[in-house]
Amino acid sequence: MKNSITRIGFILYVLFTFMSCEHEQEEIKSVTKISIGFDEAGKTIKEDTTAQIIQLKLSRKATLPGTITLLMPQDFEKVFTTFPEAINGRLPLPIKEGDVSVSFTITPVDNATKDGNNTGTITLGQLPYPFIMGSNKSINITILDDESPASYKESLAGFIPSDVTLPEGNTPWAIYVIQLSEPAAVTSNIQVSVTSAKAIYNTHFISQPAAINGLLNLDVAEGARTVEFKAISLTNTDFTGELAIDFTITGTTGSIRKGENLTQTLKISDDELAQKPKGYEHTAGNTIVKKNIEYDNKGRVAKVYWETYHPAYSTRTDTYFYNGRGELVKINKSTDRDLQYTWQEGRITKSEYVVDGIVRDYTEYEYDTQGNIAGTSTHHREQDGSFTQGFISVYFYFPDGNIYKSQTYMPGNTPQDLILVSTRTYEGYLQVENPFPMVEILPTVKSQTRLATSFRVEESGLVHSYKLSYQFRPDGLPEKRMSAGSQDSQTVVYHYY
Repeated sequence: MKNSITRIGFILYVLFTFMSCEHEQEEIKSVTKISIGFDEAGKTIKEDTTAQIIQLKLSRKATLPGTITLLMPQDFEKVFTTFPEAINGRLPLPIKEGDVSVSFTITPVDNATKDGNNTGTITLGQLPYPFIMGSNKSINITILDDESPASYKESLAGFIPSDVTLPEGNTPWAIYVIQLSEPAAVTSNIQVSVTSAKAIYNTHFISQPAAINGLLNLDVAEGARTVEFKAISLTNTDFTGELAIDFTITGTTGSIRKGENLTQTLKISDDELAQKPKGYEHTAGNTIVKKNIEYDNKGRVAKVYWETYHPAYSTRTDTYFYNGRGELVKINKSTDRDLQYTWQEGRITKSEYVVDGIVRDYTEYEYDTQGNIAGTSTHHREQDGSFTQGFISVYFYFPDGNIYKSQTYMPGNTPQDLILVSTRTYEGYLQVENPFPMVEILPTVKSQTRLATSFRVEESGLVHSYKLSYQFRPDGLPEKRMSAGSQDSQTVVYHYY
């Protein structure tokens, strides 16, 4: 009997606990669904009227207290004041538990100036738990100017399209014109935001009038049909790449409203990057390999973007890292794969291929007296953690430092027994600078400073020979390489900054 009572008591305890948890979960779910929004999409207020109430409604009673934040339009203080007071463009509104609405007041600034109607948007900003935004996230406030005529024709403002790219520094001004659909009925103003991902004001460019906190204020006289501003690029010594600056009409006052063509983009080319290698597209049969190079502000390779069609599509990004001496110490090839470099006496002497923090392969490098890479020796990690000898390569050069031949061996039965598996020969070169070497043993050593004219591969008892020819740009840089062989042909198209 005692055991039965104990079991019944335990069952009732479990049921009570489950029902309590379920009740708590229902309360939590209901709390998360309290939405809040303005009770109207817009409100028009005469300049000479008293305070007007603006209300926000909750979808149900507030179950927790909190403070929401409203974001005011730019320079709203010139047009109206609020109670409670908005500070730095933000209006905090407290909500008490049990509230179903919250409100504030707007009082227009009544002046004696014929400055036209003013329109601005108040937007819901930060919302604390458990409040979420409702359908009316903002409200448009229009203040009617009592000094202006009872009605006048509004003007729509938009840029006259103008695509401009300026070289870096010592350039003419780029002029941007904003056109109005009608003459301005009253003295008005247009605000233009100035934004860029990389360009810095007063470092890479300036404008007239000057931008203040990323904003141009353009006064428009009564009767005007256009207003303009201008920008110019500045000289700098950094490798910035092409810069893009967006000028966007973000606000209007008086008789002007936003129309179409609200954004124009100014581009500034980087003279430090001019003619620097940007990448190539290599086509061989149904295989296409694309390489695109990005540089840091010191002109070093920062990233290399790879695309391969074989015929399936794949991509990879190589990210380069340097130490305080400017030495390349790592190339990250994916989230878990790195190529790490060891330096001695100003040269890379070892590279390690690291996967998930474990060295899978490493290669050691030797140099000749001219600083060319004379040989490489690769070792592979075995399951027991030991390393075994892999391929050994030997390199030969012409007196001017261009590679003549490479021979690759694999180990035989004894350390002294090496088996030749591949020979690659470059028998001739043009006396033309080579921005894109065909051979890269290390990214820090250029093995081909000139354009090769022939290429021969000897592997598995077969010989493949290629004749190389080039097309050049007017400035003398190669723009295309054609390889004609007995078995196939290949093309490489070069790109530059």
